[in-house]
Amino acid sequence: MTYPHGQRDLHPEGFFDATVEKAVWRQTSKGTPELSLWAKTEHGIVFPSLYFSDKAAAGSVEKVQKSLGYTGSNLAELDNGCLVGVEVRLAINHDTYEGKTRAKANILLPRKEQVSDESAAANVSRFNALLDPSLVKKADDDLPF
Repeated sequence: MTYPHGQRDLHPEGFFDATVEKAVWRQTSKGTPELSLWAKTEHGIVFPSLYFSDKAAAGSVEKVQKSLGYTGSNLAELDNGCLVGVEVRLAINHDTYEGKTRAKANILLPRKEQVSDESAAANVSRFNALLDPSLVKKADDDLPF
């Protein structure tokens, strides 16, 4: 089976790192601006898109800046090669459209830095008595010499 842009094999589902190879502006059949990307993973090329309707624009702009690292001030220039070579994290899912299964790629936002909650850490320490003493490493000052 042949998929869009010459893709012959269905990309596996999951989370993948990818490199942007190309970005072009298009319009959907309903007239919505769409930034269409070619992104290469270890399994081949996938085609994530970002949509710029009134409803979707804020989320797409967030991904352009935070996931694709765009620091410019004019979104129209995103198809001039400035995104080529950018590393991005994708979620790939399979869906069926017009009777054909396809790999749908979504750009993920970077994970927020996890900060330890000191009150949670203090609260969980009440369970220390449940630890198996035979598996607890002894401190250097507990050595018998």
